[in-house]
Amino acid sequence: MARSFANYIDDYDRKKYGAGSSKGTDRFSGFDVRKMFDAGTDKYDLSKRDAAEMVLDYADDIKGKSKMGGGTRAALDKLERYMKDDKEDKYEYEPVKDPEKDPEWKESDMLTEARDRYHETDLSKPENQAPRLDTRYTNDPSKDAISGGDDASNWYATKFLDNLKAEADFGTASIDNDMGYFLEKFVYGPPELGSAATIFDKYKDELEKAA
Repeated sequence: MARSFANYIDDYDRKKYGAGSSKGTDRFSGFDVRKMFDAGTDKYDLSKRDAAEMVLDYADDIKGKSKMGGGTRAALDKLERYMKDDKEDKYEYEPVKDPEKDPEWKESDMLTEARDRYHETDLSKPENQAPRLDTRYTNDPSKDAISGGDDASNWYATKFLDNLKAEADFGTASIDNDMGYFLEKFVYGPPELGSAATIFDKYKDELEKAA
């Protein structure tokens, strides 16, 4: 459809519509801008960004060849905003890849030790599982209950809590190791917060234009 719209633009009669049309004046008016843009989106099914880009390019091409006024500039400014808004809406980012799949990623000694300790305390291992309380059959049920409670308390203090600490240490070591990897990926080192005055001076012209 873009080619058809290009033909529409090439054949557009600037003397037929809008301001100056009654006098046969070659003027690309604000009405012409809107009419051309609407044709691109409605008749030729272009996106607002594509239609706006083609109309803006057309306006640049005819500068000095056709009259334009304040209404034209306002209409063109609106098309520029369409392009900006569309670009922001379609912004795509590349997901952060898994550091461990990068050949440059290195595992620290702290992470290795934390991982080994976490696997060592894994509660799914037979030696780390909670004691069964339904296997105690003696002539004294009260003693069974006491010994079962003692074993459960001992398991909680020596196995369960040990596994929780190992898991927390492993998570901390993983975050620390990955943060080091990502910080090294900055081309000029980690970003630093600068002076607000310096930033303002850098973008002063843009801010004044937007005001």
